[in-house]
Amino acid sequence: MLKFFLFIISIPLFAENFYLIQKVIGFNNFRYGLINKNGSLVLNKDYDAIGSVYENVVWVRKNSKWGLIKLNGKKVLDFQFDDVRELEGGISVVVKPCYRFVVFSCENGKFGLIDITGKILLEPTYSNFLGIENYTNKTLFNKVNGVLLTEEKFISEDGYLRPINESMGLFKNRKIGLVSREGKEILPTEYKNLGIVQAGKISFLKSIDFKGLSSGILDLNGNLISKREYISVEDLTKNSENPVYFAMYRENKKNKQVFLNSSLDEIEIDSVRKIFPFTNETKSWVKNLISKNSFKSKINQIDKNGIINEEIEFDRIEYLDNEFAVLNKENKKYLYDPNLNQVFETEKEIFFGNEKILILQEKNKKYKIYFFDETEISNLEFDSVRKIKQDFSLEIGQSKGILSRDGSFFFKEGFEIIYKDSENFYWFKKENREFNMVKSIYGYFKEGKDFFVESHEPSEFHFGLSWVSKYGTKKNNSHILYKVLIDGKGKELTERKFLYTKEFDGNFAVGQIFGGNWCYIDKKGKEVYWSR
Repeated sequence: MLKFFLFIISIPLFAENFYLIQKVIGFNNFRYGLINKNGSLVLNKDYDAIGSVYENVVWVRKNSKWGLIKLNGKKVLDFQFDDVRELEGGISVVVKPCYRFVVFSCENGKFGLIDITGKILLEPTYSNFLGIENYTNKTLFNKVNGVLLTEEKFISEDGYLRPINESMGLFKNRKIGLVSREGKEILPTEYKNLGIVQAGKISFLKSIDFKGLSSGILDLNGNLISKREYISVEDLTKNSENPVYFAMYRENKKNKQVFLNSSLDEIEIDSVRKIFPFTNETKSWVKNLISKNSFKSKINQIDKNGIINEEIEFDRIEYLDNEFAVLNKENKKYLYDPNLNQVFETEKEIFFGNEKILILQEKNKKYKIYFFDETEISNLEFDSVRKIKQDFSLEIGQSKGILSRDGSFFFKEGFEIIYKDSENFYWFKKENREFNMVKSIYGYFKEGKDFFVESHEPSEFHFGLSWVSKYGTKKNNSHILYKVLIDGKGKELTERKFLYTKEFDGNFAVGQIFGGNWCYIDKKGKEVYWSR
């Protein structure tokens, strides 16, 4: 029963147009088809696994092989691949052959690229693509035993893929190259590592005939465009039109450090220990040695021309959140305002902050909330503050409020606010004492209106709807907690019969009952399709 439940809940909802259906063949053995957003059948339940639909074409698996078909059943590409990993924009990684030691592993196969028309963009000759493992945790499906994962598309960091070729010897030797998503080779597979493409430039690391490693900056024709090859190169920007780098080279048996601006000019900065990444197009922070013979360092600002501002000097950075910084000098606290490009002193203890809000601890150990210019958001003093998702929970005695990262504040006396979800429903908890036992009941309010829904756990709203936990009626086991779909006013839209549910993704949600049967449910609570 447990395995059955886990599988059902993993059924993907295919955006807003297509949804997966299944037929039980045997124990842990299923066939799949598709329905559209109206609940009409699109593909019969004939396949071991199904990918997502792109321009009326879909990957399907049958008899352990993947092929490409149109939604009318016409074959685009024969069933020939052992594994498929879908990328964005109709491009897929295919694996052929797959030398697997266990049924769901294709680690020793050969990987290539194919488009949605069936055109081979890159023959399956590579050991893998670095992007799938390293640049995302989002893969639609890459199993060969018919189990589909949640639909999440792979999106490369800079629009390119990095194919890998590996050779086995005394040590595993990995070589990386660069290709476009259309399958065009940009750089051959001969590098130890490659950075991301920024403004037509890319940093590299490669071996030199067992003598060591070299780094530098290339253009997309493979030409060295940095002044020299370096011991190391660090990208200080990400997806920038004006990328800058921190590099090191060796000269006269001494290591030299340089800052490379967007024109790749070398600016010597030998005293620098660390440069923090640039989070905007102007300034960042640098950890600078006080003197060449000292291990002590100071914090200064650095711009994209490599110029270090000696007038701004601190002992250390205590907190850094994107452009917002909390600094320390001679045990005094300072705040850096990126909007005004100013630093100002504060005597308060900084508990948390972002680019707009400061949570400061007063001398009486109470917390107060301020905008960045230290004007108060609220004149209340709070006993505790903690972060909840992107917001903050604030406590006064036994009551809690919510502070959003944009500075909006919500507090209701007498309730414990749990969190504010993405659709601005504020969930609260009340503790009722029954038979000398404390029982927590959850509810919510929206825009100051109370909705005392006796849910026994909070659940986020999606499209103004939420699954809440309620005990059944006498008719259907009053001691069992069921999932019930409610609207924003607390009205129950479904019967109390679903044990497990999945949130709306597009038009439908999923509900499962005793025995493992499940159904799709529309936004009015209507049951659209049953698995039985």
